[in-house]
Amino acid sequence: MKNSYKTITIFVVLLILGFISINVLQSEPPFRAKERIDQLKKIKLLDLLQLDEQRSSKFLTKYNELERQSKENRLEMEHEVEILELLINSEANIDEISSQTDKVIAAQQRFYKSIDNKLKDIKPLLNEIEYAKFVFFESRFHEEVRKIIMKNYRNRHEGRNFRNKDNK
Repeated sequence: MKNSYKTITIFVVLLILGFISINVLQSEPPFRAKERIDQLKKIKLLDLLQLDEQRSSKFLTKYNELERQSKENRLEMEHEVEILELLINSEANIDEISSQTDKVIAAQQRFYKSIDNKLKDIKPLLNEIEYAKFVFFESRFHEEVRKIIMKNYRNRHEGRNFRNKDNK
């Protein structure tokens, strides 16, 4: 009798875990979308630059390192901005707000410096035309992603509105 309860309990737990894992796999969390965008960026960049295998490897190694540094600086800046927002909303004293404002500005400077370093450190790995393509791509990629997202958003909502009009 004890064994059948254990077996049933284990079966139910495994069944529940199975359903949970299916739901988790089906719903793609936002960080996965960010990873996919980062991967797409690298693929499109390599496709644009058309580097040979050895140069691609060297380029990607350096690019990944510089992107990581830039991302860390961006996250730090965002954190400092959030603290500033909390201080403003909590009506903290002027000295605290002023001090935090200085921290935000310093974090912004580090972030922009990391972007500048990325552009400078990549230049020796590419010829002039490749570097021009790289700078152009870096300048426009996020704008293109934003346009695609907005277009998809509009298409989904226009489709809903269109269907709703048909149903009336």
